[in-house]
Amino acid sequence: MDAQTLREVMGSTLPDGGYTRLIDGYNNAMRAANVTTVERAAMFAAQLGHESVGLKYMREIASGAEYEGRRDLGNIYPGDGVRYAGRGPIQLTGRNNYRAFTRWAQANGHTTIDFEANPERLEEPHWGFLAASYYWVAARPQINSLCDRRDLEGVTRAINGGLNGLSDRRARYQRALTYGARLLPDGGKPPVEKVLDYSRDQVTQDTFYYCGPASSQTIIRSATGRVIAERDLAAQLGTTTNGTDWIGLFPAVLNRHLPGAGYRSVEMPNDPPSGEQKERLWA
Repeated sequence: MDAQTLREVMGSTLPDGGYTRLIDGYNNAMRAANVTTVERAAMFAAQLGHESVGLKYMREIASGAEYEGRRDLGNIYPGDGVRYAGRGPIQLTGRNNYRAFTRWAQANGHTTIDFEANPERLEEPHWGFLAASYYWVAARPQINSLCDRRDLEGVTRAINGGLNGLSDRRARYQRALTYGARLLPDGGKPPVEKVLDYSRDQVTQDTFYYCGPASSQTIIRSATGRVIAERDLAAQLGTTTNGTDWIGLFPAVLNRHLPGAGYRSVEMPNDPPSGEQKERLWA
């Protein structure tokens, strides 16, 4: 999506230049939320647009004092209500949610920031948008499936807990749908396949349980020409004789050695994987 399309879809709430400053973070958030179809993108725009008044607010207008002492939100220390007030375009709220977002963002290689320790960072558009992605795919993993069915009420309940503002959300959704593929991060253009040429002299795996380190070594070398010892990558991945525990450990390591690469993991727990999981992986 380009900045002008974002401005139009959001209702031109911000002054000139406002959406230009937001567009990169918004597109990144769509990618992180697996928003790969017009239906998902229109719902993303409608829900974020309603919750933030056209992306005008990255922090809730109330102080957050009403959340003081809310143990269900993890607000167990004095001042936690205001400290962990709703931030981002769909207002991530409460110490527990800031902690969970931190874990998700770090595991998927998005950042090393501890948002529980630095909650105000979520008022920065890039991280506020990413918090919306976390909510979309991790806190409420059913949302994209609801989007695929054009279930506006279902998505609204998942985000709001009820149907508050449904008429505005519906109007925004219907307007967004008219933009079609212009809503998508790359304008609906087909992906370009790239083939990396690299030396094959380091593809031998040092041990039977170094699958993860060996694969990471190949990726890093193909992109940079640098060879990092498998034992060093094993230490970074936490690999043992039992192998590497989880696919979610790889993005942070790869992104550390390949700044800006933007690696992230995709969970495929079903065997065989469902059609939706395959789509997520390809996306």
